[in-house]
Amino acid sequence: MIPNITLTDAPTPEMRKAIVEPLVDQFNDLSAAATTLNGFGQKYYQDGELITINGNPIGETAKQLSTTLGSLALVNFERAKSLADRIHSVDVRIDIYLAMAQQTIGPNKAEDIQ
Repeated sequence: MIPNITLTDAPTPEMRKAIVEPLVDQFNDLSAAATTLNGFGQKYYQDGELITINGNPIGETAKQLSTTLGSLALVNFERAKSLADRIHSVDVRIDIYLAMAQQTIGPNKAEDIQ
């Protein structure tokens, strides 16, 4: 679901947002559907939290979205945070906040990515 996009693929902040914004809505839709389907052939949630291991496709998508928003945070933290705020699943939203913080304060600086 989340394309393998680098920040150089979308040269302007508006283009980056246009690429990432629909992915947040799609993830919320998939997450809601997974809640309904949980236990019918695949277990997506355990004790109300998204399972991010054992090949859970929703969990893998959440990891990819986390990485994407973390990369966006290096260029425009406020925009990345506003997109992360729209994630309905609290545990996924917290993971995204942590990824944003790690990438923002980590050794990779925004100047290195642009």
